[in-house]
Amino acid sequence: MVYSFVSTGSKRFFTVPCTLTEKHLSSSSGEYVKVLLCILGSDGSRFDSAELAAAAGVGEQLVNDAVAYWIRLGLLAVDGEREVPQQSTAKVVAVSAPVRPERSLRYSPKELASELEKNSDLKYLAEQYEKLKGRPIKDAEILSFINMTQHYEYPAQSLMLIMEYCSGLDKLSTAYMEALVKSWSASGITDFKDVEEKIISQQRLGSYETKLRKAFAIDGKLSKAQKQFAEKWQNEGVAVEMLEIAYDRCMDNKGKLSFPYIDAIVKSWAGKCITTPEQAENESTEFSAVAKKKAVGDKSSSSYDIGEWEKYAQNFDPNKR
Repeated sequence: MVYSFVSTGSKRFFTVPCTLTEKHLSSSSGEYVKVLLCILGSDGSRFDSAELAAAAGVGEQLVNDAVAYWIRLGLLAVDGEREVPQQSTAKVVAVSAPVRPERSLRYSPKELASELEKNSDLKYLAEQYEKLKGRPIKDAEILSFINMTQHYEYPAQSLMLIMEYCSGLDKLSTAYMEALVKSWSASGITDFKDVEEKIISQQRLGSYETKLRKAFAIDGKLSKAQKQFAEKWQNEGVAVEMLEIAYDRCMDNKGKLSFPYIDAIVKSWAGKCITTPEQAENESTEFSAVAKKKAVGDKSSSSYDIGEWEKYAQNFDPNKR
């Protein structure tokens, strides 16, 4: 049977790379292809996962998995860690050079099955992933595990830790796992012990952030800048009870939450060796007494300069440590 293309009269067309049809179409998920076509056919140059999910009629998590898949195959590129790749209607842009050169993994379904049979570690990872997901593993997910074990040279034991960690975060996807692997491997974190310590550190930070959000009456997630402050305070050993006191003073003096202002209070305490709520309360009492004297004409200098805090908060740069 002979097929021919019927023109609809539309003047809008977009280019599909021949690499897709020649090398990847037969072994790629149809939903992943839909996501790629939505990117190629759009007039825009930047997208978010929610927009792509709506356009392709798929879930947002699948969009993230699809984008990660096409990046690995070299058909998409990203400027930022979480941005969906830019696209040119003339041709797909090349992948930006990462820390390690990405490999273009090409396996047919038969070859993937063969890889699982001959590689006991890979097979074990796939089986455990299936148990946690409650469904059969997909070809793209197997490719991701191959990339993590071969390209990033991650041991299966380390990947199992990461898998369980991601499952606990309710972010169990090979795309999320691979993002962690890429980031951690760049810092030399690959061995079981190092991965375990990293996960414990991340869990402690997560617990600290949860307590911090409760203390500061924050309903949603912390912003990137706020997370930087939280990590800084945790590393410095600042107790959440102390941050609650700083928060109350911030609200009393500014009427709104300000992480830089709270950090200024914390820095002031550190300079005065104030480490307990009792010491902070005593300092507050002393400050009130000084302020009262000032109100009746005492020109003596205060040990608690709010003006300096204001100046520090306005000029604070969270990226400078």
